[in-house]
Amino acid sequence: MTHHIQFLPLIAFIALSGIVSAQQTIPISDSLAAHAEILELTKGYISGKKIKKFHFGEYSMHSYTRMATKNRSNENYFGTVRSSESLYTSSFKFSNSFNDTALVLMSRQVNEKTRAPLVIGVVEIGGKNLLGSDFFTAWITINRDTSDIWTLFVGTSSGKEVEETQTAYLTNGDRTINFTLVRAREKGKNILGLPAMGYEFTEEGNSIGAIQFIGDKIFPTSFTVWMDNRLDIKTKFLLATTMTALSYTPDELSE
Repeated sequence: MTHHIQFLPLIAFIALSGIVSAQQTIPISDSLAAHAEILELTKGYISGKKIKKFHFGEYSMHSYTRMATKNRSNENYFGTVRSSESLYTSSFKFSNSFNDTALVLMSRQVNEKTRAPLVIGVVEIGGKNLLGSDFFTAWITINRDTSDIWTLFVGTSSGKEVEETQTAYLTNGDRTINFTLVRAREKGKNILGLPAMGYEFTEEGNSIGAIQFIGDKIFPTSFTVWMDNRLDIKTKFLLATTMTALSYTPDELSE
Protein backbone atom coordinates (compact mmCIF):
# COMPACT_ATOMS: atom_id res chain seq x y z
CA MET A 1 0.00 0.00 0.00
CA THR A 2 1.36 3.40 -0.92
CA HIS A 3 0.30 6.81 0.24
CA HIS A 4 0.91 9.93 -1.80
CA ILE A 5 1.94 12.83 0.39
CA GLN A 6 3.87 16.05 0.35
CA PHE A 7 7.08 15.61 2.27
CA LEU A 8 10.39 17.22 3.14
CA PRO A 9 12.79 17.68 0.20
CA LEU A 10 15.21 14.75 -0.06
CA ILE A 11 13.24 13.10 2.73
CA ALA A 12 15.22 13.91 5.83
CA PHE A 13 18.41 14.19 3.85
CA ILE A 14 18.69 17.92 4.39
CA ALA A 15 17.51 18.17 7.97
CA LEU A 16 17.28 21.82 8.92
CA SER A 17 16.45 22.09 12.60
CA GLY A 18 17.69 22.89 16.04
CA ILE A 19 16.55 22.16 19.55
CA VAL A 20 16.26 25.23 21.70
CA SER A 21 13.95 25.94 24.60
CA ALA A 22 11.77 28.48 22.79
CA GLN A 23 11.87 27.07 19.31
CA GLN A 24 8.89 26.97 17.00
CA THR A 25 7.31 23.52 16.95
CA ILE A 26 5.14 21.57 14.52
CA PRO A 27 1.42 21.19 15.16
CA ILE A 28 0.53 17.66 16.35
CA SER A 29 -2.80 16.08 17.23
CA ASP A 30 -4.33 16.86 20.62
CA SER A 31 -4.36 13.15 21.48
CA LEU A 32 -0.62 12.78 20.87
CA ALA A 33 0.15 16.00 22.72
CA ALA A 34 -1.80 14.75 25.75
CA HIS A 35 -0.06 11.36 25.93
CA ALA A 36 3.36 12.00 24.42
CA GLU A 37 6.75 11.42 25.91
CA ILE A 38 8.98 14.15 24.47
CA LEU A 39 12.53 13.09 23.58
CA GLU A 40 15.53 14.57 21.83
CA LEU A 41 17.26 12.60 19.09
CA THR A 42 20.89 13.72 18.97
CA LYS A 43 22.68 12.30 15.94
CA GLY A 44 26.23 12.59 17.23
CA TYR A 45 29.07 12.13 14.78
CA ILE A 46 30.73 9.34 12.81
CA SER A 47 34.01 7.93 14.10
CA GLY A 48 35.37 4.74 12.59
CA LYS A 49 32.51 2.24 12.66
CA LYS A 50 30.66 3.92 15.50
CA ILE A 51 28.35 6.87 16.01
CA LYS A 52 29.77 8.90 18.88
CA LYS A 53 27.52 10.73 21.36
CA PHE A 54 24.29 9.46 19.78
CA HIS A 55 21.47 10.04 22.27
CA PHE A 56 17.79 9.13 22.02
CA GLY A 57 16.07 8.24 25.30
CA GLU A 58 16.45 4.54 26.04
CA TYR A 59 17.57 3.79 22.47
CA SER A 60 21.11 3.22 21.19
CA MET A 61 22.68 3.19 17.74
CA HIS A 62 25.81 1.22 18.43
CA SER A 63 27.34 0.46 15.03
CA TYR A 64 26.99 1.11 11.34
CA THR A 65 28.52 -0.23 8.14
CA ARG A 66 29.46 1.60 4.97
CA MET A 67 28.39 -0.79 2.23
CA ALA A 68 28.67 0.64 -1.28
CA THR A 69 28.56 3.78 -3.36
CA LYS A 70 27.97 3.55 -7.11
CA ASN A 71 27.86 6.39 -9.61
CA ARG A 72 27.17 6.08 -13.31
CA SER A 73 26.60 8.65 -16.04
CA ASN A 74 26.28 8.69 -19.82
CA GLU A 75 25.08 10.85 -22.69
CA ASN A 76 23.78 10.28 -26.19
CA TYR A 77 25.95 10.49 -29.31
CA PHE A 78 25.33 14.19 -29.81
CA GLY A 79 25.78 15.05 -26.13
CA THR A 80 22.32 16.58 -25.97
CA VAL A 81 20.80 14.18 -23.44
CA ARG A 82 22.67 13.34 -20.26
CA SER A 83 21.69 10.91 -17.54
CA SER A 84 23.23 9.97 -14.20
CA GLU A 85 22.50 7.46 -11.47
CA SER A 86 23.86 7.34 -7.93
CA LEU A 87 23.27 4.50 -5.48
CA TYR A 88 24.26 4.65 -1.81
CA THR A 89 23.83 1.77 0.65
CA SER A 90 24.62 1.42 4.33
CA SER A 91 23.33 -0.25 7.48
CA PHE A 92 23.20 0.25 11.22
CA LYS A 93 22.31 -1.68 14.35
CA PHE A 94 19.90 -0.32 16.92
CA SER A 95 18.75 -1.41 20.38
CA ASN A 96 16.71 -0.39 23.41
CA SER A 97 17.02 -0.93 27.17
CA PHE A 98 14.82 -4.05 26.93
CA ASN A 99 17.48 -5.85 24.83
CA ASP A 100 15.47 -5.59 21.61
CA THR A 101 17.70 -5.22 18.58
CA ALA A 102 17.14 -4.04 15.02
CA LEU A 103 19.21 -4.35 11.86
CA VAL A 104 18.49 -1.57 9.36
CA LEU A 105 19.62 -1.81 5.74
CA MET A 106 19.31 1.49 3.85
CA SER A 107 19.46 2.44 0.20
CA ARG A 108 19.17 5.77 -1.60
CA GLN A 109 18.93 5.93 -5.38
CA VAL A 110 19.09 9.27 -7.20
CA ASN A 111 18.45 9.49 -10.96
CA GLU A 112 18.66 12.48 -13.28
CA LYS A 113 18.08 12.86 -17.00
CA THR A 114 18.37 16.23 -18.71
CA ARG A 115 18.28 17.65 -22.22
CA ALA A 116 21.02 20.21 -22.81
CA PRO A 117 19.97 23.64 -24.09
CA LEU A 118 20.83 24.81 -27.57
CA VAL A 119 23.53 27.46 -27.25
CA ILE A 120 23.62 30.24 -29.83
CA GLY A 121 26.33 32.72 -28.92
CA VAL A 122 25.59 33.70 -25.34
CA VAL A 123 21.92 32.67 -25.58
CA GLU A 124 20.66 29.30 -24.34
CA ILE A 125 17.45 27.94 -25.84
CA GLY A 126 15.54 24.99 -24.44
CA GLY A 127 17.02 22.57 -21.96
CA LYS A 128 14.67 20.45 -19.88
CA ASN A 129 14.58 18.21 -16.86
CA LEU A 130 13.37 14.96 -18.43
CA LEU A 131 13.55 12.85 -15.27
CA GLY A 132 14.48 13.39 -11.67
CA SER A 133 13.89 10.84 -8.94
CA ASP A 134 15.04 10.29 -5.37
CA PHE A 135 14.13 7.03 -3.64
CA PHE A 136 15.00 6.14 -0.04
CA THR A 137 14.30 2.62 1.24
CA ALA A 138 15.09 1.01 4.58
CA TRP A 139 14.46 -2.59 5.61
CA ILE A 140 14.05 -3.04 9.36
CA THR A 141 14.46 -6.48 10.97
CA ILE A 142 13.70 -6.63 14.69
CA ASN A 143 15.15 -9.36 16.93
CA ARG A 144 16.35 -11.27 13.85
CA ASP A 145 12.76 -12.17 12.93
CA THR A 146 13.04 -12.42 9.14
CA SER A 147 9.34 -13.31 8.87
CA ASP A 148 8.40 -9.80 10.00
CA ILE A 149 10.54 -7.32 8.06
CA TRP A 150 9.32 -3.72 7.91
CA THR A 151 9.86 -1.66 4.76
CA LEU A 152 10.26 2.11 5.02
CA PHE A 153 10.01 3.98 1.72
CA VAL A 154 10.02 7.67 0.81
CA GLY A 155 10.39 8.76 -2.78
CA THR A 156 9.73 11.49 -5.30
CA SER A 157 9.89 11.71 -9.07
CA SER A 158 9.29 14.51 -11.54
CA GLY A 159 10.16 15.59 -15.06
CA LYS A 160 8.79 15.72 -18.57
CA GLU A 161 9.00 11.94 -19.08
CA VAL A 162 7.24 10.88 -15.85
CA GLU A 163 4.23 11.75 -13.77
CA GLU A 164 5.14 13.76 -10.68
CA THR A 165 4.72 11.59 -7.57
CA GLN A 166 5.53 11.73 -3.88
CA THR A 167 5.15 8.51 -1.91
CA ALA A 168 5.84 7.39 1.65
CA TYR A 169 4.95 4.38 3.76
CA LEU A 170 6.10 2.03 6.54
CA THR A 171 4.66 -1.48 6.38
CA ASN A 172 5.29 -5.13 7.14
CA GLY A 173 2.49 -6.30 4.86
CA ASP A 174 -0.04 -6.73 7.66
CA ARG A 175 0.26 -3.37 9.40
CA THR A 176 0.80 0.01 7.78
CA ILE A 177 1.95 3.12 9.62
CA ASN A 178 1.39 6.29 7.63
CA PHE A 179 3.45 9.43 8.04
CA THR A 180 2.70 12.80 6.55
CA LEU A 181 4.33 16.20 6.48
CA VAL A 182 3.14 18.66 9.11
CA ARG A 183 4.22 22.29 9.29
CA ALA A 184 3.62 25.38 11.36
CA ARG A 185 1.52 28.10 9.75
CA GLU A 186 3.73 31.01 10.77
CA LYS A 187 7.10 31.93 9.31
CA GLY A 188 10.02 30.27 11.10
CA LYS A 189 12.80 31.90 13.09
CA ASN A 190 15.64 30.27 11.11
CA ILE A 191 17.63 32.37 8.64
CA LEU A 192 15.63 30.99 5.68
CA GLY A 193 12.32 31.79 7.33
CA LEU A 194 11.16 28.18 6.90
CA PRO A 195 8.27 27.15 9.14
CA ALA A 196 8.73 24.30 11.59
CA MET A 197 8.29 21.02 9.69
CA GLY A 198 8.31 17.33 10.48
CA TYR A 199 6.43 14.07 10.16
CA GLU A 200 3.47 12.82 12.16
CA PHE A 201 2.92 9.06 12.28
CA THR A 202 -0.55 7.52 12.37
CA GLU A 203 -1.93 4.01 12.48
CA GLU A 204 -5.60 3.31 11.82
CA GLY A 205 -6.29 7.02 12.11
CA ASN A 206 -4.63 7.42 15.51
CA SER A 207 -1.57 9.64 15.95
CA ILE A 208 1.22 7.63 17.58
CA GLY A 209 4.35 9.75 17.17
CA ALA A 210 6.04 12.68 15.46
CA ILE A 211 9.50 14.01 14.69
CA GLN A 212 10.47 17.60 13.88
CA PHE A 213 13.29 18.17 11.38
CA ILE A 214 13.07 21.89 10.70
CA GLY A 215 13.09 24.38 13.55
CA ASP A 216 15.09 27.44 14.50
CA LYS A 217 18.56 26.43 13.31
CA ILE A 218 20.22 25.29 10.09
CA PHE A 219 22.26 22.05 9.84
CA PRO A 220 21.59 20.78 13.38
CA THR A 221 22.34 17.47 15.05
CA SER A 222 19.22 17.21 17.23
CA PHE A 223 15.53 16.68 16.52
CA THR A 224 12.43 16.79 18.75
CA VAL A 225 10.47 13.54 19.02
CA TRP A 226 6.99 12.87 20.41
CA MET A 227 6.15 9.23 21.26
CA ASP A 228 2.73 8.08 22.53
CA ASN A 229 3.44 6.58 25.95
CA ARG A 230 0.49 4.17 25.58
CA LEU A 231 2.18 2.22 22.79
CA ASP A 232 3.57 -1.25 23.41
CA ILE A 233 7.35 -1.61 23.69
CA LYS A 234 7.80 -3.16 20.24
CA THR A 235 5.87 -0.41 18.43
CA LYS A 236 7.83 2.27 20.28
CA PHE A 237 11.04 0.53 19.27
CA LEU A 238 9.89 0.33 15.63
CA LEU A 239 9.06 4.05 15.61
CA ALA A 240 12.38 4.97 17.23
CA THR A 241 14.24 2.88 14.65
CA THR A 242 12.27 4.48 11.80
CA MET A 243 12.88 8.01 13.05
CA THR A 244 16.60 7.27 13.34
CA ALA A 245 16.68 5.93 9.77
CA LEU A 246 14.96 9.10 8.53
CA SER A 247 17.55 11.20 10.40
CA TYR A 248 20.53 9.57 8.69
CA THR A 249 21.09 8.94 5.01
CA PRO A 250 22.95 6.19 3.16
CA ASP A 251 25.10 8.76 1.33
CA GLU A 252 25.88 10.49 4.65
CA LEU A 253 27.05 7.20 6.17
CA SER A 254 28.94 6.27 3.00
CA GLU A 255 31.26 9.28 2.98
